[in-house]
Amino acid sequence: MSKVTVALEALTHDSGQWLETSQTLQAASGSCSSLALTVHDLSWLSEGTGLFATYEEIRLKVETLLSQGADETGKISRTLAHVRRIYEASDRHAINDLHGVWDIGK
Repeated sequence: MSKVTVALEALTHDSGQWLETSQTLQAASGSCSSLALTVHDLSWLSEGTGLFATYEEIRLKVETLLSQGADETGKISRTLAHVRRIYEASDRHAINDLHGVWDIGK
C-alpha cells in the first residue's frame, strides 16, 4: 500500500469521524431544545426566585454551544473530504500529464 493510498484513507477516516461527531452534537442540541420548560413545569416559585430564567439561560447556552460545535465539526469533515478530492484530482492530473513521457519513439 502506497503512502498516498494510506494518506487518502486517513483523510476519509478522519472526515467520517468528524462527521459522526457533528451528527452526535446536532442530535444533542436537538435533545437540549426539547428540554425547554414553562414556569409551571418547574414550580410556582421558579419565576419569582429567578430559577426559571436561570434554567432557560443555561439550557439555551448549552443548546447553542452544541449546535455551534456541530457546525464547526461538520466544516472540518467537509474540509477533509474536499482536501482528499483535490489531492486525488491533482494526482490524476499528474498521471495524465506524465503518461507517455518516457516512451521512446513517440
